[in-house]
Parts: sequence; structure tokens; C-alpha cells
Amino acid sequence: MRKKRIALCDANEKFIFLLEEYFRGIEYLPFVADVYTDYGRYLSCDEKYHYEGALIAEELLEERGSPAGKKYVVLTEERSGEDEKVYRYQSADALLEALLKAFFSAEQLREAGSMQGRKCRYIGFYSPVKRCLQTSFSLVLGQLLAKRGRVLYLNFETCSGWEEILVNSEFSQENMADLLYYFKNIPKEFETCFRNAKAKLNEMDYIKPSLSFIDLQQMEEGEWESFLEYVSRCGPYDFILLDFSDSLPDLLSILKKCDRIYSVCSAESISVMKRKQYEILLKELHQEGILANTRWCTMPQFGQLPEHPSQLVYSALADFVRNLMREETEGFLDAR
Repeated sequence: MRKKRIALCDANEKFIFLLEEYFRGIEYLPFVADVYTDYGRYLSCDEKYHYEGALIAEELLEERGSPAGKKYVVLTEERSGEDEKVYRYQSADALLEALLKAFFSAEQLREAGSMQGRKCRYIGFYSPVKRCLQTSFSLVLGQLLAKRGRVLYLNFETCSGWEEILVNSEFSQENMADLLYYFKNIPKEFETCFRNAKAKLNEMDYIKPSLSFIDLQQMEEGEWESFLEYVSRCGPYDFILLDFSDSLPDLLSILKKCDRIYSVCSAESISVMKRKQYEILLKELHQEGILANTRWCTMPQFGQLPEHPSQLVYSALADFVRNLMREETEGFLDAR
């Protein structure tokens, strides 16, 4: 089932972020919630994300007026018997019930309930063949999957180049290095750091890569798995995409955690030889499980691809990825 999106709009940051955190802790709700403390920002983003509905603080509506043609519930300071209004100072369960009743049909709620017990899936991207569009491939797949469910993308490249491509004041200044610091030194504040660091590429969540691969090498053996567990609690996410590089310590251990690994290659002879050598190495290291979960993707020649990642979904590469998604076995990439 593809999850809907709702917006939570309130200038009271402590209240609205706590409410979003509560919703995030309940697995397999039929929605994911985005928080806005600025009403104008919500209105502009609604044109892009087409929210199923919104919870909007009454004082914001009094200042700026109602959003024309939008479904919304009013968060009030006083109790009211009106269906379109909910009282702020009641239990989070009661607030949730009001939003579910306002925005979702009984059939949608039954479908969401039937998905209980299914877990987040990890998708890894790694290839011994370099300069093969691995990151472009992973960005396209992530953005397409984000139309079906909630997706987080993490990049572990040595030099990603994103600092130049995604320069925009609306994006957080925190990056992967900050997240690793909090994981190792201030774990109680990890979720807060994650929330501050999280940014969006179309409907896909991502954390900006670290400026230096040295930050990644500070992680000790076994810590990456714990780190990913911390990250998964900040969802719930249907998919977490991991774009790997050779500079990542303990790479094989993290690859073993992936439910699927996409290895991009080409039909050139050197690419074929690198793939063969990689497969021999994994067998010698008794890592047949990684091989079993690996799907090799031989890339055709593409023309000029868009420079900005958000535009890649309109390219020939996106058509290639859509075909792959249709061919994927056992419904691995199916909507939840």
C-alpha cells in the first residue's frame, strides 16, 4: 500500500514535533506526517506533495486564512463539538483518531492494518565497477519508490559532490558526519539530530553526505549495524537505501544486512572481468549470501542526463529503472 502524506502545521514547535514523533512510532499507519511551523511554507509544499489532509493550528488560520480547496482539521485551544475541529490538549491517541476519521476511509484503514508485522527493507548499491552511474541509479530508484512509501537515502561516497548541487537555504546544514557524532557521543539526542539533518529530494528523505570520507572511517567494526538500527527508529521507513563506496570500513558486514543489493556494470570487457573477480572474492570469503541477494544491472548507453538529481526521474535512466522495478522478483519493490 502506498502511504498517503498529511501535514502538521503549528507554530508551537515542541508540541507539533512531539506529535509527529508519536505518529512515527506507530508502524504501518496509512500516512506519514510532515511538520511545518511556517504556514506559508506548508501552502507552497502542498502544491508539490498534494497532502491527503492537514492539521492546522487555529491561530495560523486566523492570521492567514483557510487554504482554499484543501482538506484540513483545525487544532483549537478550546473544546468544540464541530467535526472539523480537534482540541489541542487531549491525548495523542484521540488526535490520531480524529485525523484518521477525517482523511481516510474504512477500507484504507483495514488495508493499513493488514500490513502489520512487515519490516523496513534495506537496499544496498555497490559495484566493483566505477563510474557506472551507481549514484544516479540509486537516486532514481529512491525517488520512484518514494511515490509508493516512505524512503530514506544515505550516501557513503568519498566525494559525493552534493554540496555543490544541492546548495539551498532550505536544506539543513547538518550532514552524515553530525549524525555519526551524535550516534557515538550523544545517543540520547540522535533522533533530534536526525530530524534536523533530514532533507527532501522530491518525496524521498535523505541525509547530506559527509564532506570527508575520514568521518566514515571513524566507525569501528560492528558499529554500522547499530547505527542503521538507530536510523530505522527515526522512520518508520519502508525502504532505506544505502549508496556504498570502497572507503566504507566493514563494508561486507553492512552488505550482509541488505535485503537486496544492486550492482551496476556495463557490457565492456573490463567491467565483466571486475564482476567476475568480485564474485570469486566473495566466494573465497564465504559470502555467498551477499551474492544471492545481488542483482547485476547492465547499463546501456544514455545520452546527456540532467545535472540535478530531482530531474533524473524524467530521464532515459528513469525508464530503465522503471522496467527493472516491473521485473523485480517476488514483489520486492511492490508498494506496501
